[in-house]
Amino acid sequence: MRNIAVSLFLLCVGSIIVGGCGPNKEEIQKQTQKQEIQYVMSKVNGKWNLDDWEIKRIDLRSCPADFQEAFLLWKGTERSPEEKRSGTGLFSSNEETPEETSVRMEKEKTKKAVWIKVETVALRYGVQTGM
Repeated sequence: MRNIAVSLFLLCVGSIIVGGCGPNKEEIQKQTQKQEIQYVMSKVNGKWNLDDWEIKRIDLRSCPADFQEAFLLWKGTERSPEEKRSGTGLFSSNEETPEETSVRMEKEKTKKAVWIKVETVALRYGVQTGM
């Protein structure tokens, strides 16, 4: 009886090692990538228009390459601090010329379009952004 119990135990352990009962390496990797993307998206926390210092604090090293690429492209659309202070910002005074307004609006439109790419890649990994 004891030999049968030991044999069954070894059979179960062997099937787990082979991968019959537990998640495989690919599934674990996908889950880890999803968690990393969820972490990054939680840092953005619904505000796709972050300040530069907030963006710099986000660590992308563990995220998949396609997500990193989309996120860094979005990060590249961020306006410089000098430009934000120059009166061409969202809450600028009426000193803004029509040309400056047009340029600012175009940059905001581009930033939104690039952010949609970030959300699309996140959705590909199963991360619901909710934004």
